[in-house]
Amino acid sequence: MPGPPEAPAAEPRPDPDPRPIPARDQTPTCDQPLTRWRMELAAAMLRDEPGRTLAEVATAVGYSDEFAFAAAFRREVGTPPGAYRTAGPPPAHRRPAPPARHPASPHPRRRGGEL
Repeated sequence: MPGPPEAPAAEPRPDPDPRPIPARDQTPTCDQPLTRWRMELAAAMLRDEPGRTLAEVATAVGYSDEFAFAAAFRREVGTPPGAYRTAGPPPAHRRPAPPARHPASPHPRRRGGEL
């Protein structure tokens, strides 16, 4: 009786895809707008209602767990919610100042006030 059949020679594998796989935090998800909205609402509560506990803020924006809220807030805003409450938003999160207007122009794109 002959021995076991020989396996066919393996074909060479093609080169891997040269495109890089995006990092996890760069991959867009459908939850990002909701998370961003929740964190904006939470930031306003932390800033405007200092008497609220973090657990109350977490519950108000839809988190049942204070620790999950704190992790999501830090990931989205860049600072923990407690530090945000005491120091305010980090520099990258603050809104930029509006552009300066030309002194004689009521409109920023028109010069000299002409219409």
